[in-house]
Amino acid sequence: MGATHAEIGGYLVGLWGLMDSVVEAIYFHHTPADDPETGFTPLTAVHVANSIEAEGHASEGIGTASQIDSNYIEKIGMTNRLSIWKDICHEISEHGEQHERESAHTSMTTRIYWKLLDGS
Repeated sequence: MGATHAEIGGYLVGLWGLMDSVVEAIYFHHTPADDPETGFTPLTAVHVANSIEAEGHASEGIGTASQIDSNYIEKIGMTNRLSIWKDICHEISEHGEQHERESAHTSMTTRIYWKLLDGS
């Protein structure tokens, strides 16, 4: 097809009229350094959440890990927050069964995203 799920998703939510920050978060979540923003945005939360979730799945033999772009994290001045975000994500993962019961239709990445926004 020639396009990634990030590009297609970003394009679709743009057509549907979602906010630019949401479009950018979806479109750039695998390549956050390509986004011109220089601070914490929804893209940051989606990128970090997606990468940490992918690391967890890869360690279980499911899929491949998606690396956190440390250059991007440094560019936006959030390097000191990364270990805190990882701790939050691991806490969510450890309590996954409880969270699954509370919100059966919410993905792990979405839960991590909201937790990171709360703790940014």
